[in-house]
Amino acid sequence: MRAPAVVLAVAALAATGCARGARPVEWTDPSPHHAGFVRVNGVRLAYLDWGGHGPGLLLLHGLGDSPHVFDDLAPALTDRFYVVGLARRGHGRSERRSPYDIGTLVEDIRQFLDTLGWRQVILVGHSMAGSEMVRFAALYPERVSRLVFLDAAYDYDGEAFVESVGHYPLGVFSGAADRASLDAFRKWFRASAWPGLPWSPAMEAEVRDVALPATGGGVDYVTDDTATAQAMFAGLAGYRKEYEKVRAPSLAIVAGMYEGALLAPGAPDSLRRKVDAWLTGYALPFARASLAHYRAGLRGGRVLELPESNHYVFLQRRDTVLAALRDFLAETAPPRPPVVPRPASARAEGGGRR
Repeated sequence: MRAPAVVLAVAALAATGCARGARPVEWTDPSPHHAGFVRVNGVRLAYLDWGGHGPGLLLLHGLGDSPHVFDDLAPALTDRFYVVGLARRGHGRSERRSPYDIGTLVEDIRQFLDTLGWRQVILVGHSMAGSEMVRFAALYPERVSRLVFLDAAYDYDGEAFVESVGHYPLGVFSGAADRASLDAFRKWFRASAWPGLPWSPAMEAEVRDVALPATGGGVDYVTDDTATAQAMFAGLAGYRKEYEKVRAPSLAIVAGMYEGALLAPGAPDSLRRKVDAWLTGYALPFARASLAHYRAGLRGGRVLELPESNHYVFLQRRDTVLAALRDFLAETAPPRPPVVPRPASARAEGGGRR
């Protein structure tokens, strides 16, 4: 999620250049998915369908992101799972329509799964998606076989989160100049959220998906829509994770909060001192308390801590995360998992590769 209490990591790939006078080459997302839309719960939602073989696995992105953030991870799971990613309302190409409370977001997921015909699902979610995953598993335990939290086991309902956000020493929102063009937005995204990390086509797909054309030119980004962003944060703050009601096996992959995930090499020492003070005084205590809640509430829940990892740990350390995820799902899988057919909704409103 794009929230200062949890290290934000989204990036964008520099656009393909061309010689002076040559026609620009149109960029194509290389990830092997189908892109479509479905109308559920009164809202039009976008989704990506990577296909696959095996039980259904739903990928849920964080605040300010889209399913394209999983473009590098998802294809590596299709040999054993049928993989789909849902764009939360207000995100990517999904309709921006309130409300944004956890109950509404969970109902969006329920109706989406019903549209796919999936009676049971593996939920794998990043950042703010952890709240939706827990609430869904608490309400519909029979529909969730396993849960994987990708740096998503954080508590947003207490003072620790508010304090951490309030004392964050870096800029959170883009300025008008950052949204003047896709190139400017791409540069801001990378510098502010994913400094120093390697690049991938998933990042380009992600930034192109969340950077909507703005009226009058430039880029419209959901977290810079004040009313919508406030409603989303209020929805997070209004829900306390009900771990004790979750019956499915779970794995929490936890990224380490560190200076390198926030600052690019060569940042001024004065800024480094501010960031270090924030990490020590606010971010790390918040993270430790959240993890303690997860351990206490989800008896038997697995934890894999990856020190000095970016919040988008599945992008920075894809192979490590993929191996842990596959091992956990194989160990906790039923003996003969059902084969999930291609979602009928993939043909409902069209779509296609993009």
